[in-house]
Amino acid sequence: SHDALTREVDSLVERYENKQRRFEHQVSKLDTENDRLRKKVLSLHENLENSNKDAKNATHRLQVELEHMKQKYSNLSLNQCDLERELKQVRFEHDKAKVEVARLQLLLQESQESKHRTENANTEMKEKLTKAYLSRDAFAKELAVSAKDLGETTALKQVAENE
Repeated sequence: SHDALTREVDSLVERYENKQRRFEHQVSKLDTENDRLRKKVLSLHENLENSNKDAKNATHRLQVELEHMKQKYSNLSLNQCDLERELKQVRFEHDKAKVEVARLQLLLQESQESKHRTENANTEMKEKLTKAYLSRDAFAKELAVSAKDLGETTALKQVAENE
């Protein structure tokens, strides 16, 4: 009975030691798994932090690019306004030039009409002068004939008086 009790105690101790080893083996496996999971969590945490940094950097770059694009758009809008203003000025100058051309064409037309009137007046004046010269010449001839007749008449009177 003492032997049986010893064998039973030995058997219980052996079972306990086996369970203890299995338990320690399980604890060891759990510690290893726990370390692996802890490392994975740390790695994921580090990756998350890096991703956050990358996202912040990307967001900053996009904001800078957005501001740059806004500035470009603003400059383009200003350039468009300048070009539209210049176009209006060019159109205005073009319209002014068309008005000036029309004014000069009217002046040219008036000048040509005046030239024609002057030429017509000159022609009329030449015709009148020619008539006047012809009349003067005819009158001079008549005057000469009259003077000759008068001279002859005067001479005859003198001859008559002398007699």
